[in-house]
Amino acid sequence: MPRPDGLLTALESFIVGLIGRAVATIVTFPAQRANVMAKAGNSDSKAGLVGTLVQVYKQDGVGKLYSGMQPEITRGCLSAGLMMMVKERIGALCYAMLVGKVTD
Repeated sequence: MPRPDGLLTALESFIVGLIGRAVATIVTFPAQRANVMAKAGNSDSKAGLVGTLVQVYKQDGVGKLYSGMQPEITRGCLSAGLMMMVKERIGALCYAMLVGKVTD
């Protein structure tokens, strides 16, 4: 049920931050992984980002592009969820101070 002041609860803020970070990580992780692989010399150095993505996909499949994502998801989602929760609570406190009433 929506709150009358329009602010999110701590749990709602945490979940929004967690889901947002998870989606962002899933979308961008292959590019991050290909970039690291190119810099580490695990692929043709002249291939660039797109070339490395294509090369890894052809040789090892899509799964290799997401190899090692679990620790990044765990770390990133927890930190983003906590950060969003704290941000929302600080926003509620600032709102209360400006308007002159305390919100829960």
